[in-house]
Amino acid sequence: MSETIVSTSEHTPSDKWWILIAVLAVLVPIIALLGAAFPPDVYTSLTVAPFGLLAWILAFLSPLIVYFDKQYVTAVSDWTPSGWYYLMIAPPLTLVLPFVYLYERHKYVGTP
Repeated sequence: MSETIVSTSEHTPSDKWWILIAVLAVLVPIIALLGAAFPPDVYTSLTVAPFGLLAWILAFLSPLIVYFDKQYVTAVSDWTPSGWYYLMIAPPLTLVLPFVYLYERHKYVGTP
């Protein structure tokens, strides 16, 4: 005897992935400005290093973060984010793409 189990509820992906993109969008320019404004001494390095490490980790994981947020966005709106947003991992693009992504996401989803 074989039973087939059918799920009637659809699973909606988490809507919180954009927060990590927003943190990346805020951290990277601040770290760049601090690095340009202050001399590279031990105190500045020790102050900025934890934030730099967090920004580096988020930038490294940004393709995965964009992938999961893309699942949510396509499930709840008509917008399908471009594959170009996966390039958020590239250092020069890390300054621009998070802001562009969050702006486009806001137009279609409403948050952030």
